[in-house]
Amino acid sequence: MRIATIIAATLLLIITAGIGLLGTNRGLTDAKDINEKIAPMKSQLAQMAESGSEDAAKLVNLSEQTGRLKAGAVFFALTTIIALALMIMMFVDKAVPIAAVALIAMALIAVFVNPQYDLGPTAPASARSLAYVTGVIAALGAAAAYGASALKKRKLSKASA
Repeated sequence: MRIATIIAATLLLIITAGIGLLGTNRGLTDAKDINEKIAPMKSQLAQMAESGSEDAAKLVNLSEQTGRLKAGAVFFALTTIIALALMIMMFVDKAVPIAAVALIAMALIAVFVNPQYDLGPTAPASARSLAYVTGVIAALGAAAAYGASALKKRKLSKASA
């Protein structure tokens, strides 16, 4: 049972780290692309938004969200680092509950920091969409890592008794 839990935790934590890297890249790339494309015409878009253009208002709002995208990328990177650290901690059986809580917290913060935006039907997933997926997989991976740690401690306590 413990081996299956370790395998599941390892796979889930590797997936969490991979999606975390993807989210970091998506947040930074989108922030850069939005700044490059909207910055030259920001004053024109602001005038159009004041005159009642809904699309222009969305673009102005999106251009103001690039700081949140960059901050979300930082939280994605921290989620990746903590997921990899938790995987190592699981094998050496050190501070697994603390790292599991930290992983879930970073994944949830990434969800709330990243803005929701739509760049069109052919665009890749937004950073917040990736944060949702990362949060669920991180929670499953943290639970599996904690379970593997608890099973090992239970086995050691039975052996010493």
